[in-house]
Amino acid sequence: MLAAEVLRVKRGDDRLNRPAAPEAYTITDRERMELELAGRIEAWNDSVAAAAAAAAGLLDWTKTDADGNKWGVSPGKLHLGKITLPLPFGFAPNPWQMERARDRARIDAEIRTQAEEFEARQNLKDRAEAILELRRRGADSTRARPDTTKGGGGGPR
Repeated sequence: MLAAEVLRVKRGDDRLNRPAAPEAYTITDRERMELELAGRIEAWNDSVAAAAAAAAGLLDWTKTDADGNKWGVSPGKLHLGKITLPLPFGFAPNPWQMERARDRARIDAEIRTQAEEFEARQNLKDRAEAILELRRRGADSTRARPDTTKGGGGGPR
Protein backbone atom coordinates (compact mmCIF):
# COMPACT_ATOMS: atom_id res chain seq x y z
CA MET A 1 0.00 0.00 0.00
CA LEU A 2 1.27 3.46 -0.90
CA ALA A 3 1.55 6.27 1.64
CA ALA A 4 -0.99 8.32 -0.30
CA GLU A 5 -3.54 5.55 0.02
CA VAL A 6 -2.92 5.29 3.74
CA LEU A 7 -3.24 9.05 4.28
CA ARG A 8 -6.25 9.48 2.00
CA VAL A 9 -9.35 10.61 3.86
CA LYS A 10 -12.05 8.00 3.83
CA ARG A 11 -15.54 8.86 2.76
CA GLY A 12 -17.09 8.21 6.18
CA ASP A 13 -14.48 10.14 8.22
CA ASP A 14 -16.42 11.85 11.03
CA ARG A 15 -13.83 14.61 11.29
CA LEU A 16 -14.96 15.90 7.89
CA ASN A 17 -18.62 15.02 7.96
CA ARG A 18 -19.65 16.22 11.37
CA PRO A 19 -23.25 17.47 11.42
CA ALA A 20 -23.51 21.21 11.98
CA ALA A 21 -25.46 22.64 14.87
CA PRO A 22 -29.00 23.46 13.63
CA GLU A 23 -28.81 27.04 14.96
CA ALA A 24 -25.89 27.66 12.58
CA TYR A 25 -27.99 27.21 9.44
CA THR A 26 -31.62 27.73 10.45
CA ILE A 27 -33.18 31.16 10.74
CA THR A 28 -36.63 32.29 11.71
CA ASP A 29 -39.10 33.67 9.19
CA ARG A 30 -38.58 37.13 10.66
CA GLU A 31 -34.78 36.91 10.26
CA ARG A 32 -35.22 35.67 6.69
CA MET A 33 -37.52 38.59 5.84
CA GLU A 34 -35.13 41.07 7.48
CA LEU A 35 -32.25 39.67 5.41
CA GLU A 36 -34.31 39.88 2.21
CA LEU A 37 -35.33 43.46 3.00
CA ALA A 38 -31.74 44.44 3.81
CA GLY A 39 -30.59 42.95 0.50
CA ARG A 40 -33.24 44.83 -1.45
CA ILE A 41 -32.45 48.11 0.31
CA GLU A 42 -28.74 47.61 -0.38
CA ALA A 43 -29.44 47.00 -4.08
CA TRP A 44 -31.68 50.08 -4.20
CA ASN A 45 -29.02 52.21 -2.47
CA ASP A 46 -26.44 51.02 -4.99
CA SER A 47 -28.75 51.98 -7.87
CA VAL A 48 -29.43 55.41 -6.39
CA ALA A 49 -25.71 56.01 -5.78
CA ALA A 50 -24.91 55.02 -9.38
CA ALA A 51 -27.62 57.34 -10.71
CA ALA A 52 -26.37 60.21 -8.52
CA ALA A 53 -22.79 59.65 -9.71
CA ALA A 54 -23.97 59.65 -13.33
CA ALA A 55 -25.95 62.87 -12.77
CA ALA A 56 -22.96 64.52 -11.08
CA GLY A 57 -20.78 63.46 -14.00
CA LEU A 58 -23.08 65.30 -16.40
CA LEU A 59 -22.45 68.57 -14.54
CA ASP A 60 -18.66 68.18 -14.44
CA TRP A 61 -17.31 69.75 -17.64
CA THR A 62 -13.62 69.49 -16.84
CA LYS A 63 -10.59 68.01 -18.52
CA THR A 64 -7.33 67.07 -16.85
CA ASP A 65 -4.17 67.60 -18.86
CA ALA A 66 -0.97 65.55 -18.81
CA ASP A 67 0.46 67.68 -15.98
CA GLY A 68 -2.56 66.99 -13.76
CA ASN A 69 -4.03 70.48 -14.19
CA LYS A 70 -7.80 70.67 -14.34
CA TRP A 71 -9.52 72.87 -16.93
CA GLY A 72 -13.22 73.59 -17.23
CA VAL A 73 -16.32 74.11 -15.13
CA SER A 74 -17.80 71.92 -12.40
CA PRO A 75 -20.69 72.69 -10.02
CA GLY A 76 -19.73 75.86 -8.15
CA LYS A 77 -16.15 76.00 -9.49
CA LEU A 78 -14.16 77.31 -12.44
CA HIS A 79 -10.95 75.33 -13.01
CA LEU A 80 -8.08 77.15 -14.74
CA GLY A 81 -5.14 74.80 -14.56
CA LYS A 82 -3.72 74.88 -11.04
CA ILE A 83 -6.16 77.62 -10.01
CA THR A 84 -9.76 76.87 -9.01
CA LEU A 85 -12.15 79.78 -8.56
CA PRO A 86 -15.49 79.47 -6.75
CA LEU A 87 -18.54 80.48 -8.73
CA PRO A 88 -21.30 82.39 -6.91
CA PHE A 89 -24.06 80.81 -9.00
CA GLY A 90 -25.15 77.48 -10.36
CA PHE A 91 -26.09 76.48 -13.86
CA ALA A 92 -29.67 77.19 -14.85
CA PRO A 93 -31.54 74.66 -16.95
CA ASN A 94 -32.04 75.53 -20.57
CA PRO A 95 -35.34 77.17 -21.60
CA TRP A 96 -36.72 73.94 -23.10
CA GLN A 97 -36.21 72.09 -19.79
CA MET A 98 -37.74 74.99 -17.84
CA GLU A 99 -40.82 75.01 -20.08
CA ARG A 100 -41.14 71.24 -19.77
CA ALA A 101 -40.87 71.45 -15.96
CA ARG A 102 -43.50 74.23 -15.86
CA ASP A 103 -45.87 72.17 -18.02
CA ARG A 104 -45.37 69.11 -15.82
CA ALA A 105 -46.01 71.16 -12.66
CA ARG A 106 -49.19 72.62 -14.21
CA ILE A 107 -50.46 69.16 -15.20
CA ASP A 108 -49.68 67.78 -11.74
CA ALA A 109 -51.56 70.68 -10.13
CA GLU A 110 -54.57 70.07 -12.40
CA ILE A 111 -54.59 66.38 -11.53
CA ARG A 112 -54.43 67.16 -7.79
CA THR A 113 -57.23 69.74 -8.10
CA GLN A 114 -59.47 67.36 -10.06
CA ALA A 115 -58.82 64.54 -7.59
CA GLU A 116 -59.75 66.82 -4.67
CA GLU A 117 -62.90 68.00 -6.48
CA PHE A 118 -63.91 64.40 -7.24
CA GLU A 119 -63.38 63.43 -3.62
CA ALA A 120 -65.47 66.40 -2.43
CA ARG A 121 -68.28 65.55 -4.90
CA GLN A 122 -68.20 61.90 -3.86
CA ASN A 123 -68.32 62.89 -0.18
CA LEU A 124 -71.29 65.19 -0.85
CA LYS A 125 -73.07 62.45 -2.81
CA ASP A 126 -72.49 59.91 -0.01
CA ARG A 127 -73.79 62.34 2.60
CA ALA A 128 -76.89 63.13 0.52
CA GLU A 129 -77.63 59.42 0.11
CA ALA A 130 -77.23 58.89 3.86
CA ILE A 131 -79.62 61.77 4.62
CA LEU A 132 -82.22 60.42 2.17
CA GLU A 133 -81.93 56.97 3.73
CA LEU A 134 -82.49 58.43 7.20
CA ARG A 135 -85.55 60.32 5.93
CA ARG A 136 -86.94 57.15 4.34
CA ARG A 137 -86.51 55.23 7.56
CA GLY A 138 -88.18 58.03 9.52
CA ALA A 139 -91.11 58.15 7.09
CA ASP A 140 -91.52 54.38 7.26
CA SER A 141 -91.59 54.37 11.04
CA THR A 142 -94.15 57.21 11.29
CA ARG A 143 -96.52 55.76 8.68
CA ALA A 144 -99.80 54.47 10.17
CA ARG A 145 -99.67 50.80 10.79
CA PRO A 146 -102.74 48.72 9.87
CA ASP A 147 -105.20 48.01 12.67
CA THR A 148 -104.89 44.44 13.80
CA THR A 149 -107.41 44.57 16.66
CA LYS A 150 -110.45 43.88 14.38
CA GLY A 151 -112.43 46.36 16.33
CA GLY A 152 -111.55 49.49 14.52
CA GLY A 153 -109.05 50.57 17.10
CA GLY A 154 -111.35 52.17 19.59
CA GLY A 155 -114.23 51.82 21.95
CA PRO A 156 -117.94 51.55 21.11
CA ARG A 157 -119.50 54.18 18.86
